[in-house]
Amino acid sequence: MSLSSGADAAERWLLVAFTVVRAAAAVMVAATALSGESRDWLMVVAVVESAVLTGLSWRAGRVPPSWAVFAEGALLAAMALAVLVRTARPHTWDNWPFDYAVPFVIGIGLSGGRWRVTLPALAPVLAVVAAASPMTGEPLGYASFDLATLTVNTAVGTLVARAVRRRGGEADAARQEAVTTEAAAAAARERAAHARVIHDQVLQTLELLGHQGQVPEPALREQVRAEAGRLRALIGSGGGAAVDEGMAAVVEHARGLGVSAELTLPDGLAVPQEIVTAVRDYLTALPVRGRVVIFVEPVEAAAGTVLVTITHAGPPARGWEHPRVESEVLFTPGEGSEVELRAARQ
Repeated sequence: MSLSSGADAAERWLLVAFTVVRAAAAVMVAATALSGESRDWLMVVAVVESAVLTGLSWRAGRVPPSWAVFAEGALLAAMALAVLVRTARPHTWDNWPFDYAVPFVIGIGLSGGRWRVTLPALAPVLAVVAAASPMTGEPLGYASFDLATLTVNTAVGTLVARAVRRRGGEADAARQEAVTTEAAAAAARERAAHARVIHDQVLQTLELLGHQGQVPEPALREQVRAEAGRLRALIGSGGGAAVDEGMAAVVEHARGLGVSAELTLPDGLAVPQEIVTAVRDYLTALPVRGRVVIFVEPVEAAAGTVLVTITHAGPPARGWEHPRVESEVLFTPGEGSEVELRAARQ
């Protein structure tokens, strides 16, 4: 687990909360001792044990493990029982262990974080508190409020721990998904770059040889044309299959403007109308007419999203942007412009 992970941050927040409630319990015991209400030597044991465990927890960077939660529940119950046996008298007893337990059990909930840990750890403490009623001659109903207080405080600590750890896990999952998505997007961009290289270099060379009489032998020329067709189909230009009507219309529109647009589009890929409009407006606004390469592909990392890349020589067009289309423009003097358009299919 990395130090910057969501799970690690969750454990650190739980440790802070654990320390606060333990400090509150220690302050409560100290106040009882200073007021003179009780000066039991077990108070020192309780405070020292809590301080040592808290220090060890900070050294480990997390709240105590489950075995320590059970051990603390047993220790607290044992101290409370010892005090009860020594001080029980009609209708009262030296119940400082209960006052100490009120914030203390929140720490038990924070440490355990699971019902199967916190409830068994709390059970001995509840048993001692319940036993105080018959030992002091009070009806068991008088202890109901004390029992409810301890149970509710433990439940609060448990629920907080569960919620904080769940949020930490969700943060880690979201970050992992973002990393995976970015890796897939980078791979898609790399594939697109390779496809553009194939289109601009290999395919254009084959078509030049096959259509402009550069190869005198008819059989060889036909073979070159066939290889060009297979290569175009491989990189997703359609290979003679039906092309998206909107993008086909954009290409025709561009030719009417004096722009030689070369379209590469996977078979059967429907291009959102907002991207079609954006491409049309971009080509219309080009400051320099000439050859333009348009490459269309689905974004694998974002299902339903279409990416269109436009490359051409010269500076990019301006004043064509559309609010429903994400765009990114890169211009390198001497090399030309590259524009990426993204939009989700409806």
